[in-house]
Formats: sequence, structure tokens, C-alpha cells
Amino acid sequence: MDDLFVDAWGPGSAELIDSIRSELGADDRPDLFRPTHPVLKAAWHRSPGLRMPCTGRLFEAIVPAIIEQRVVGLDAAASFTQLVRTYGEPAPGPAPDAMRIPPTPEVWRTVPSWAWRRAGVDLHRSRTLIRTSRYAARLDRLAGDMAGAYALMGKLPGIGTWTAAQVGHSALGDADALPLGDYHLGRMTGMALLGRPLEDKEVEEFYESFRPHRYRVFRLIELNPRLSPRRAPRMPRSRPLH
Repeated sequence: MDDLFVDAWGPGSAELIDSIRSELGADDRPDLFRPTHPVLKAAWHRSPGLRMPCTGRLFEAIVPAIIEQRVVGLDAAASFTQLVRTYGEPAPGPAPDAMRIPPTPEVWRTVPSWAWRRAGVDLHRSRTLIRTSRYAARLDRLAGDMAGAYALMGKLPGIGTWTAAQVGHSALGDADALPLGDYHLGRMTGMALLGRPLEDKEVEEFYESFRPHRYRVFRLIELNPRLSPRRAPRMPRSRPLH
């Protein structure tokens, strides 16, 4: 990352420039990952630049993770996009007119119940997000304290292992943030590395040997879809809320 040129503008631009190397994974240690499974060795060879980003912005990462709880990623992305377009502010600088930045924690708390439903976000997820927004500053202050960040997330109602892992591998640079409970985790892993789907009760024990790179292993499998051809029905899509 020696040849790195960054243009930034608007509030937070100086902070972004200072942290851009970490955001691009400069603090990650992929050199310590030495897979022995032939499938993983081949996948690692095809993705040599894979690094875990560390944005340090925990609340920014936890919002879409909460919206994605128990729903298909496409539906979650559509919900998040609709809410950001409605309640986000215009992006600063030379950006497209329609581009928006996500709402602040204070704005998330003002989104009315009907807007959540119109965006397809049920009461459980909207309440979780609103409660979590009250801890936004505290979460972000723990960006340099991985253990402390996980401890706080573990105390927040509605934030489980899966949601915390989503924050861990994107905002904390945690290559071990295994998303236990992910709908596809057992099937994808098992088909790629064992030739059969793993049952939910088998997943955590199977991944123990990959510490501290459990998420890196899962991400390698995700990035190489031929390793795990789809042989199971997709998670059902959400229906509009009325």
C-alpha cells in the first residue's frame, strides 16, 4: 500500500485519510494464514489480496447488520436503501445528486413506525436498531478495543453472535468473526470442504481448527462459489409488511 492516493472532502475527510490504510486492511495479517486443506489452498491462491477491513465505525456497520437479521440479503439491501434515500442527507462534494449518506443515530431514532414497515423492516428489527442507536458513540469509542466492543454488543438486546460478527469483520478487522447462525454457513462450508452439508450443531466445532481465521475461511468459500454449488432452497423472500 505504498502507492496510495486519496481524495476526500466533507466532514470527516481528514479522519478518513488518516485511517484509509486500516480501512483497506493494512492491519490484517493474511501472511499468518496457512491453509492445509487443498480446497482452501486453491481458493487462497486465487484470492491472494483478501484482507479484512477495519473501518472503526461500529455503528455504521451494525445498522445494515440489524436490518439483515433473519431476512434475505436482497430484501435487507432494499430496505436499507429505501430508508437511507428517505432519511439520509445528500453526500458532500462531487457526488451524484441522488447519492445519500446514512442517517445519524439521532435521525434513526426519529424514523416513524409506518416508515419502517413501508421499508419492510419488522417491529423487532426497528426496535433493536433504535435501542442500539443510543449506544452509537459508545460503540465507536471501542473501535480500538475488540474485546470491549464484543462485550458491549453482547449486552445489547437484539444483538446476537451473527450480528456482532458482521460488525467484527467489517468494522473491527476481525478475521475470526465467524457468523454463527448464518443461513448458508453450514451448507456452504460442508459442501466445499467435506462434500456434504454441515448440520447447525456441527458448524462451530468444525471451525475451531481454523482459529483465528474462521471468517477468512468462510469468506474464501463465499468468494469462490464453485466450491459450494447451490443444492438447497434459497431462504424465503420477505413479503411486504402492511
